[in-house]
Amino acid sequence: MKKETKFFLDRVSHSFCEIRMRCLLKIYKQVVTLRTTRKTFCFC
Repeated sequence: MKKETKFFLDRVSHSFCEIRMRCLLKIYKQVVTLRTTRKTFCFC
């Protein structure tokens, strides 16, 4: 059950992560001219 819960939470946090990325994309494009990846705002 612990594994299943963790899997579920990973899925959910990943979804939130994608939504956040869409929201932050404009800011991201402006701010991040350094060599970073989209993972900057996304710790999934």
